[in-house]
Amino acid sequence: MELLTPHPTPKRNAAFIPLDESQGLSAAQVGKFVLSVLYTKINQTDGFELNKEAKMSKGEETREMILARAAQLFSRQGYFGSSLSDIMHETGLEKGGIYNHFTSKEQLALEAFDYSVELVRRRTRLAFAGKTNAVDRLLAIITVFQELVEDPPLVGGCPILKYSG
Repeated sequence: MELLTPHPTPKRNAAFIPLDESQGLSAAQVGKFVLSVLYTKINQTDGFELNKEAKMSKGEETREMILARAAQLFSRQGYFGSSLSDIMHETGLEKGGIYNHFTSKEQLALEAFDYSVELVRRRTRLAFAGKTNAVDRLLAIITVFQELVEDPPLVGGCPILKYSG
């Protein structure tokens, strides 16, 4: 039976070296090892996505700023309660600056909603990190929902409810 263990290399990808049964690993240890590799890969991906922000161009930074501020605005006032003038005021940009990055208010709202949902997903992934059994994962998701009430990622509460009305 051949087992694999991660062996970091200078590249982003991990190389694997074989282990043999003589190392005395139990099935539970192998299972924990596999889960730790998977969680490490997930965390590396999340870290890569977050670090990607540091390498953004000025245009990408402006687009992200518009998304973040529009998400806050839509969360507070809802889609229909937010005018283009409100978006301009929140971002400090003129119409052309906004429409340079988004073709319409509808596109901006959809992407701002995705941005809002991603904030919740990040919290959920962080809460799940290291949780390998169903009970721990269930408790983690309950904690995430509790924290969303006590410390929402956006002022105004649940983005789903705010975007719907």
